[in-house]
Amino acid sequence: MPEARHGSSETAATITKYVKGEIAATYLELGKASAIRSAPVLRDFLASLVKEIFPNPMVTVTGSHNVDVTLNRKAGALIVNLVNTAGPHDSEKSLAFDEIPPVGPLEITLRLSEKPKKVILQPSNSPLSYSYRDGKVRCSLPLLKIHEMVVIE
Repeated sequence: MPEARHGSSETAATITKYVKGEIAATYLELGKASAIRSAPVLRDFLASLVKEIFPNPMVTVTGSHNVDVTLNRKAGALIVNLVNTAGPHDSEKSLAFDEIPPVGPLEITLRLSEKPKKVILQPSNSPLSYSYRDGKVRCSLPLLKIHEMVVIE
């Protein structure tokens, strides 16, 4: 590894085998830095660390860094929850804000062993067009206002 341009360098993170998997550790104050200011470099650093451990995630969403993604199952359906987290969360001047700017378009990719019967956008109960190829479902969401669910049946 090349020497730092200015000053010394230290290890920022490590990944090691643990029981049947791997565990990552960071040696940075990520929480403190994020609480003080917006830190896209730290967010990207953490995302790259997670990608090292999970190189082939079941779901990926691209198009905005301001989307929280959770995946769950209910009554046999696979549900991708998309929550818009855009806004001035790191501004000391904003105790509250009355608008959340929409984000999008978003590209959603899911690894599935077989083609789904249908893909629905909830809570609007709208069919969502999708493609299925090479074990992956791909669909687009033009705009995410606050919260949407992509339901795969």
